[in-house]
Amino acid sequence: TLFPSVVQIDIVMQNRFMERASMFDRLKESDRGCVILMAAILEEDLRRLHHANVNLLVAKREIADITKIVFEGRLSRFADKIAAARKYDLISEEERKALDLIRDLRNDAAHREYNFSFGEDEVKKLLNDLRELLNPERTNTGGKQEFVALAGQLDDALKSKHTELVQQINKL
Repeated sequence: TLFPSVVQIDIVMQNRFMERASMFDRLKESDRGCVILMAAILEEDLRRLHHANVNLLVAKREIADITKIVFEGRLSRFADKIAAARKYDLISEEERKALDLIRDLRNDAAHREYNFSFGEDEVKKLLNDLRELLNPERTNTGGKQEFVALAGQLDDALKSKHTELVQQINKL
């Protein structure tokens, strides 16, 4: 059956609780590790979102759209997943920009020979840009804690979109 049971819903809620609890672990990471970890979580969210979208199209028997995604879409890189999610209207333009900023931060953190720090002016600017996109009313606390909060907000939005797609599939 496609409908989730109460046990399955409980497991999902327990997993969300564990993910939230692990936010504290993310704060224990180095600045570099924190950015790389959060980007990996968001990239996995996008992969799951694309998977659910294809499943929905299959359930609706929308063969032309499935063919486009399969033959036109490259989804191996984070940038590709972001671009395709925007192209197929799975994320908003603001979310695309935010994901691209996080991808830029991830690339910067991953490819530096020297230390990566949220205290650097260039990183502070990217973090400020991310805050302006996702939550302009948020007080600028700066640093790792703000990055984790903003990336967590984006993580929640992507997971919510995934849940909506799964619910649409279950209704068919």
